[in-house]
Amino acid sequence: MKKFGVGLNVVPLLLVLILTSGAAWAFPALTDERSTCAEENCRSVAVRGTYVHFQAENATKAIPAVYQVFSNGGECVRVEVIFQDADLDLEATLVCPDGTAWQNDDGAGNLKPLIKAITPSVSGWCTLQLSSYDGDTPGGHRFVGERDFQFRYGRYLSNNPNCADPTPPLGFY
Repeated sequence: MKKFGVGLNVVPLLLVLILTSGAAWAFPALTDERSTCAEENCRSVAVRGTYVHFQAENATKAIPAVYQVFSNGGECVRVEVIFQDADLDLEATLVCPDGTAWQNDDGAGNLKPLIKAITPSVSGWCTLQLSSYDGDTPGGHRFVGERDFQFRYGRYLSNNPNCADPTPPLGFY
């Protein structure tokens, strides 16, 4: 059956294209001025986010939160989760343009991640992913829905106290 010259089998495809053509494919890009202040997380940017978990085809699926954070290269990039809903246990992964990667699960205490990365000399956007530490449902619960969190992102000189005892890089991806 056709209506207005469009076959019914084309309608689902059109709906998918319409629903996915917006900003859903773009990642939030965060930049902060490099700071010389020495207090913990001073002059950093606070970012709120949501971790989504949904039911699909008889399985639960998680959607990690993904951001782009800027580094001018050869500096300290500090990412610290400062709040997460009670049943959420996030892990942070940061990958810079040259492939150097850092990962942390509980470095900030209370199951919250903290990455203190001394970035390579390459300037550009690093990808930050926040997801459940086990890649599955937060806290081992089989919930369907959303859980909120907040993190701080700051850029500092590589010898700044905000990057004392830096997170060692994992290697290259």
